[in-house]
Amino acid sequence: LMVAVEKDDLDVLCFLWVDYPFAELPKLKAYRFTRVVFGVSSSPFLLNATIRFHLEKHLGQNERLVKQLLCSTYVDDIIAGGQTEEDVLQLCSQSKEIFREGGFNLRKFLTNSKSVQRQIERMETCNQLFLDEPTYSEYTLGTSQPTRVEGIPWNPDADCFQFEVAHLAHLAEKLTPTKRNVVSLVGKFYDPLGFLSPVIIKFKMLFQRLCQCKSDWDRTIPEDLLSEWNDLTSDLKQALPMSIPRAYLSELTLPLKSATLHGFCDASAKAYAAVVYILLKTETECVSRFVAAKTRVAPLQGQTIPRLELLSAFLLSKLISSVHLSLQNQFPHLDVCCYTDSKVALYCPQFV
Repeated sequence: LMVAVEKDDLDVLCFLWVDYPFAELPKLKAYRFTRVVFGVSSSPFLLNATIRFHLEKHLGQNERLVKQLLCSTYVDDIIAGGQTEEDVLQLCSQSKEIFREGGFNLRKFLTNSKSVQRQIERMETCNQLFLDEPTYSEYTLGTSQPTRVEGIPWNPDADCFQFEVAHLAHLAEKLTPTKRNVVSLVGKFYDPLGFLSPVIIKFKMLFQRLCQCKSDWDRTIPEDLLSEWNDLTSDLKQALPMSIPRAYLSELTLPLKSATLHGFCDASAKAYAAVVYILLKTETECVSRFVAAKTRVAPLQGQTIPRLELLSAFLLSKLISSVHLSLQNQFPHLDVCCYTDSKVALYCPQFV
């Protein structure tokens, strides 16, 4: 990382190496890293704190850009955009300049606009400092990996997120249906926004039932649960690829008048969940978009339905607060409405 370490702290990053690796009796020598090292537990914090400190120094020069970057940075990735192609090009050049002053090289730009992508590539090529050299993994594994935004497959041409789960069904067919393999398959679902929540929660419920019956980790699961496993994997095999538009405003043709977050929660004896949609209105249009969802299996201890309904309401409150915090810069006047069908959950906080 391009983050220097104070001289007083260099001994923390001390390591042993040989003076000449091809010698018959190489001598050990002590070296010290002078930069923050990848893999150290404190490295993500040090990187984020350094980036935040560097960006906040520029608040007086370009407050709007700095706030946008602060809200759009996750570890070493930035996800941001603009209303027009000119806005995006300006964002690209200004953000590169700000980070360049701190010794950071913003690279690997990707956009859903082909013309903007071409202009950025020309700009990158003109300056040898910003050429994107292949990494070691690209040399060894190739560069045919699909485009991902924080781990989510993204098609920049269609500007949509794409999900395909049939390959997990083929993987499940090769696995012996044991408790260990069930949890291994569940772990292969990467869905931070909850697009696949209705699918994943069924596998979580199956794993919970395996825990309840105290099935051995490497023994074939009981017959009654084996049929449920086969049904789930069969459904995965038949699932078609799913595409979800990335932009909330893509279908609107008139200026936005209002934006409201609508959250819903519900519970059953086996699981509870929360989901958030955004409702966008113009003078004549009204469009709703899925934003995020969370699911939880019911606790093993056994809870009453009213308490599970209350847990779902609590889950929704946390989810919609997080979503509101993330979207408040894009939608300054963002209203919030939450819904539950449980009167007990609505009245219970009054007696707590």
